Amino acid sequence: MLVAVVVAGLLIRQAAQVRNFAEQGVQAASEASRFITAQQDSRTVAVQAGRSAAEFNQAIDGAITKLEGFARDAPNARLAVEQETAVQLLRATEGMFRTDVLAAAGSVPARESREYAAQIGVYHANLDAAGGKLSAYGTELYTALISSESWSRVTAVEYALVTGGSPPIADADWRAAARDVGEQLSALYTRQSTYATQLAVDSGRRTLTGALAAGAAILILAGLVFCLATRLTGRIRGPVLRAPAEPLSLQAVRSSTAAPPDVRTVQAVLEGLRQR
Repeated sequence: MLVAVVVAGLLIRQAAQVRNFAEQGVQAASEASRFITAQQDSRTVAVQAGRSAAEFNQAIDGAITKLEGFARDAPNARLAVEQETAVQLLRATEGMFRTDVLAAAGSVPARESREYAAQIGVYHANLDAAGGKLSAYGTELYTALISSESWSRVTAVEYALVTGGSPPIADADWRAAARDVGEQLSALYTRQSTYATQLAVDSGRRTLTGALAAGAAILILAGLVFCLATRLTGRIRGPVLRAPAEPLSLQAVRSSTAAPPDVRTVQAVLEGLRQR
């Protein structure tokens, strides 16, 4: 019975961990999104005013790193993969915004800087890595993004700026394409983050329900086994051979033993048999 209680308790505890992870995931994603959006807006204003974006980039990187740590602490492998995919998409989205801010600043050094080229490589790598792990609907959004005209325009401008050339399209078309790509990336991240969070919520609900059912079944089975064992024990009789209430004394044993026959009587009987 004690073992059954312990097993049921462990199952319920595991279910509670999954449920808590789901609740914390919703809160962490919401807080990170608000914080990052605010930092991105402030960064845009700072860069347009000629100030450095390093402070804002560092703050955003710190927020994303916290989400990565949260994903690594997922209670099972599937939830971890979905959360990590969402983080990769967030890094890709932030990387695209970061390169766009640098390119849109208008200064040639910023456009040709190593930082700009590095950021392009990072965000493309994160997007490619996440693209192969998306759900069916996420894959549709990803395919629509990389097949769009806006994506082709943005990547063409990126290549031109990295190689030291001029944008192959008008600035107005470039800015419109960049906004469209940014919106599609944001929608893709939001979709994956929502999917990962909902998966955690559903997993927690199923795990808790299963744990309660399994715990109840274990307790019921343990109770039946205990009752059956008790009834069987009550039906078992005592030993068939029982010791006497009082041990017999040696004198009583001797007095109850028959006396041996007389020798002369035995000889007379044998003599009569021979004469016959």
